[in-house]
Amino acid sequence: EAARGATSWLSHLEGQDLDDVPHMYLHCFYWILGHLTGGQVNPSLSPLTYAERVFCLSLVSSSLLVVGWNISKMTNVIADIQRVHMEATDTRRKLSQIARAANAGADLSARILRFGMYVFRRKSSLTLQTSMKDLLSAALTSELTLSQRSPYLSKHPFLASVME
Repeated sequence: EAARGATSWLSHLEGQDLDDVPHMYLHCFYWILGHLTGGQVNPSLSPLTYAERVFCLSLVSSSLLVVGWNISKMTNVIADIQRVHMEATDTRRKLSQIARAANAGADLSARILRFGMYVFRRKSSLTLQTSMKDLLSAALTSELTLSQRSPYLSKHPFLASVME
């Protein structure tokens, strides 16, 4: 199209001080944001040539992919948080059922729940999910386990002397 007399949107900026680099980048940023929002910010700054139209379409398409990927990641994080919360709720419910089935008093039931939830939180913080464990090498997984448990291992006199 440029060969048939179509001009670029840059030709509309003639008379502007484009030698000033920040001013030129401000115009370009303005033009790009206008197309990412789906509407033209300035009708005189619209893509006129084939290359400008291809660039605009690729820019909008790639931004949609990035936004979609980020929404997917946020949805996965929210689902993981809900899963952990549901596991904690299920553990609490099962501990309560055990205490009720054993006709435990209120004090013993509270201690069972408190200790059971403590162990649940400790266990979930010490173990990696299977999908996360697959991302790490065996050496890194071992090192991570050692760093998590070293404060407890160093309390033993023999292991403390070995670690020194």
